[in-house]
Amino acid sequence: MIQEIIEEDTYRPYALEAMEYIQNCFWEMGMVLAVEKERKVINQISCRIKSADSILKKIKKKNYPLDREGIFKCNDLLGIRMVCLFMDDVYEIAKRARNREDFRIIKEKDYIKKPKSNGYMSLHLIVEVPISLKGKEDVQPIKVEVQLRTVAMDFWSVLDHQLVYKKEFPGAETVGKELKEYAATISELDKNMLKLRKKIERLSGQLLVSP
Repeated sequence: MIQEIIEEDTYRPYALEAMEYIQNCFWEMGMVLAVEKERKVINQISCRIKSADSILKKIKKKNYPLDREGIFKCNDLLGIRMVCLFMDDVYEIAKRARNREDFRIIKEKDYIKKPKSNGYMSLHLIVEVPISLKGKEDVQPIKVEVQLRTVAMDFWSVLDHQLVYKKEFPGAETVGKELKEYAATISELDKNMLKLRKKIERLSGQLLVSP
């Protein structure tokens, strides 16, 4: 029953429309920022929708009703990942997202200032956008999880997912501790690269104003 609801036009068309809309919004914000800063800001942006099995597991885990209402209550069935070059770009885009009038941020988790226990870093925004489909009278609010992170954070996250995420093997705990140490190293590198970029910008500015 729940799989049918997910696949039929009571959910998936709204989900796809919402994901495309939010992805375009964040891409646009990143491109505008790049023009303002006169440098590259976005490294990549991608999106995903959980499978029917994953959605069912999520609904059961949250003890939501196994119906259309339960599906729409979930926050992270739709996901967008935006990878920026520098940390200050992540926060600037998040700031601009808060000022949007076409969608609203209903939840925010800053795993950059306060990383997860395993070392994971990213800024998570749960945004809600009203979606109406052609030929449909209703307007359905859809939630999309947006993950904003730097290239360095994404590098660590991808490798962590490949190596230990939801995997059980002898020594997994030791490997996890080692990965957490690497997360701290990568975070420090991230900060140093931001400092270096600002130094270059400062020196470049001095050249422009020199007589």
